[in-house]
Amino acid sequence: PMKYVIVPRMKINFKPGIPLQDVLKMVDACKGKEAPRDRAILLFLDETGVRAREMIALNINDVNLISGYIQN
Repeated sequence: PMKYVIVPRMKINFKPGIPLQDVLKMVDACKGKEAPRDRAILLFLDETGVRAREMIALNINDVNLISGYIQN
């Protein structure tokens, strides 16, 4: 009976990312004592595609710098 069931297709709408030029403008705008941290945060968000809330929830043990993987 299940072989006759038609599974409906869901349309997935992807949100467009931030254009590279805008990301570079934000990175260039990082000034002051906290600039290296701010640049790292912006580039991390851009390169990984994680949400800000997901990044905030990360712990040091979630990051493996040797393998380049992040798990949560």
